Amino acid sequence: MTQVSSLYLHVPFCQHLCNYCDFYKRKFTHPTEQIEGFHQLLESEWRRHEILMLEQNFSWGPLETLYLGGGTPSLWGTAGAEFLKTKILSHVPLQSNAEF
Repeated sequence: MTQVSSLYLHVPFCQHLCNYCDFYKRKFTHPTEQIEGFHQLLESEWRRHEILMLEQNFSWGPLETLYLGGGTPSLWGTAGAEFLKTKILSHVPLQSNAEF
């Protein structure tokens, strides 16, 4: 089984939409609703992703790299940090020298 050692997590929130940016993003106008919806999406997609990984003979290994990108990941705030800790990093550990 091949172990996956890096993860890119796309955070689609932006204070304003730049005309030069090609990333998928949404204007951050309803923070509570948008963050809750994002968490629900991540949880459902995580389950789907786990199934696909198993079907293709992949598993999670300790992450060497965890990259948050897309819009403005800092807009995810403390709710995002808590979600990342409890919902993602509880399943996929970071290596002690991981790039984050």
